[in-house]
Amino acid sequence: MPLRQLSDTVPCGLVSTRSDGVIAAANAVFLDWIERPAEEVIDTLRFDDLLSGGSLLYYRTYLWPLLRMQGEINEIAFVLRSASGQPHEVLIS
Repeated sequence: MPLRQLSDTVPCGLVSTRSDGVIAAANAVFLDWIERPAEEVIDTLRFDDLLSGGSLLYYRTYLWPLLRMQGEINEIAFVLRSASGQPHEVLIS
């Protein structure tokens, strides 16, 4: 099974970003959560473009610098904004 098919069969959202924060890949679950097609997201939006209010502030002031220094973050709760404006609570690792 190709890696892309595997990532679309897991019961969680998967997203990968480039070092500048632009989304490089996302599985179908993640795209469903944010209610956007892949061509509107991949190589176009930054991950923080999808965060709402407090999540965006926390990401930009604390987690983005930490991510750039350590290369990873673990188990952080965020609220994503879908295209329709609906919040979607997620746990990011």
